[in-house]
Amino acid sequence: AELAKEKLGALRERIENIVKQEGYSLEDVFGGRARRARKSMGVVAPKFRNPANAQQTWSGRGKRPRWFHEALAAGRKEADMLIK
Repeated sequence: AELAKEKLGALRERIENIVKQEGYSLEDVFGGRARRARKSMGVVAPKFRNPANAQQTWSGRGKRPRWFHEALAAGRKEADMLIK
């Protein structure tokens, strides 16, 4: 483990020297810091409501709930379940 760390340290030093000789920085060659992960946008208001059970809603994002599939199979349209 120590030998590997020493080899990596020496390799990093050689790379830094080569990059400096060419007139660049490590950030120029390898890019800057990684971007932060995007924050969650929070809770989304429901867009659809189950006509058979008004307590069941769906935001329209992600996997469609079972009740939504069943309503479509029964002949309802998305517009029928839209919350206005």
